[in-house]
Amino acid sequence: RWRAEISQAKRQMHEWHNRCRHIECKYRADGRAGARTRPGFAILWSNVETLKPAIYARPPVPVVARTFQDSDPVGRAASMVLRRNIQHQIEEGKVHRKIKQVRDDYLLYGRGVMWAVYRPKIGKVLQLNTEAEEYGEEERLEGEEVVWDFVRRSDFLHSASANWESVTWVARCVRMTQDEGVARFGGKFRRVPLSYKPERRDGANEQDKSYEVFHRAQVYEIWDIQTRKVIWMAEGYDGLLDKQDDPLSL
Repeated sequence: RWRAEISQAKRQMHEWHNRCRHIECKYRADGRAGARTRPGFAILWSNVETLKPAIYARPPVPVVARTFQDSDPVGRAASMVLRRNIQHQIEEGKVHRKIKQVRDDYLLYGRGVMWAVYRPKIGKVLQLNTEAEEYGEEERLEGEEVVWDFVRRSDFLHSASANWESVTWVARCVRMTQDEGVARFGGKFRRVPLSYKPERRDGANEQDKSYEVFHRAQVYEIWDIQTRKVIWMAEGYDGLLDKQDDPLSL
């Protein structure tokens, strides 16, 4: 089912991706887009550079305020803690740089995508089992953070739908080395083909084995709204790599 869903989404977005590639070549004054060989005025580049600061120029300043401005020292302290926490996340999470990448995609192609990733830090502590009168390891949440990833337009997919309200799943493509995949999904990842091969423009021989260091497996992370599941599958692999209940209760 998911191979069919991914294929249908790619077919739906194929024409738009072709237009985006043409726009990118025009923006970069790349001759492959049919740009003139003689120097000219890069009007698209100039317009985009003018619009960038009007859309987004500096990191957001968080504001956390109480609804009722009465004498409430606990509420005031809580608001201050929340505001400082958000400010710290913006600074440490490199959110500003990611939003600028999203802004540039939005201005050029009409869509920019950021993906939020929740990463808990789980530690193990010794806990006394009073019934068995022995110690055992127990998992404990030691920390947590949200990491923001910029998703390239060609790596973001969703169900073929007429509007955003009727979208039933969203997905992103992540390229992984075999070692990264084994660490995440276990030994079965060794059967996943490294299907991603970046385009070569250096004129090197395609049989050059040293270029294989850049090959990656293409893994799709799918969030299915209807079944409230998160699914991981890989291109060229028969079966699912992983399937979990919604870990964030979204």
